[in-house]
Amino acid sequence: MCLRLGAMRGNFGVMTHDSIVPCLWFDDDAEAAAALYTRVFAGGRVTATSRYPAEGENPSKKAPGSVLTVEVELCGQAFSLL
Repeated sequence: MCLRLGAMRGNFGVMTHDSIVPCLWFDDDAEAAAALYTRVFAGGRVTATSRYPAEGENPSKKAPGSVLTVEVELCGQAFSLL
């Protein structure tokens, strides 16, 4: 299934149904949520984890190395857990 962008197609191409990645906010619990969801949904998996840097800009003031986002795939759909 493809969603076409109509008149703008020449500029932007074709957008497929998996182009949109829903983002779910878990306020410091993204890693635990990812563990739960990947256990509950058969074939679920973590595809990437990003962490706050040890040095450099960190406007949120979260602890260096703590989880920023976890990318998961559930039932073939990508999700970003914040």
